[in-house]
Amino acid sequence: MHAPTRRIAAALVASAVAAGCATQKDPTADMSGTQKGALAGGVLGGLFGAAVGGDSKGALTGVLAGAVIGAIVGHYQDKQTASREEAARRYALESQPRLEVESAVNAPNRVGRGGTVESRVGYTVLAPAAGQEMRLVEERTLVRGQDSFALSRREVARAQGSHASVFKFTLPKDLEAGEYTLVTTVSQGALVKTVRAPLTVA
Repeated sequence: MHAPTRRIAAALVASAVAAGCATQKDPTADMSGTQKGALAGGVLGGLFGAAVGGDSKGALTGVLAGAVIGAIVGHYQDKQTASREEAARRYALESQPRLEVESAVNAPNRVGRGGTVESRVGYTVLAPAAGQEMRLVEERTLVRGQDSFALSRREVARAQGSHASVFKFTLPKDLEAGEYTLVTTVSQGALVKTVRAPLTVA
């Protein structure tokens, strides 16, 4: 792992751990999404820990840190913005499922270290059968140059139509300033769409 990657990863881990100390989970909340996020984060963290530590202890530390990242680094806000019928007026219904990513923006797109960012992504999903629910995977990755670090991954079930997915997260205070790109990938089976939004860390 390159030194810049280690710096980004270490800073994000430190931020997630700090957030975990100050955050109390709602015991009435649905835990399935969080559990999936923690599992995905744990796998990523294990790879990070093994690369940095070079031994099983490093891998274990990475798994624990990755679980914290997957569960706490940010939270989602979802909203359906158009029904299947409304979306079908913009996109022709076909014999196969259809996935279109229409927008991606970071708000703000320039933020200081330790600031909070909302990644807003809009997309439409359609299928031939009117009642068919769509199962999607959303992934967000922070990229700078040749280095990248996975921020979040989740599986969601969507009604057909257009949706707004907002991922709100806090940047580490010691994250290196510079030009970043937040890459969001939305997939439904073999359909994969990727969109990029710039982020300046000052």
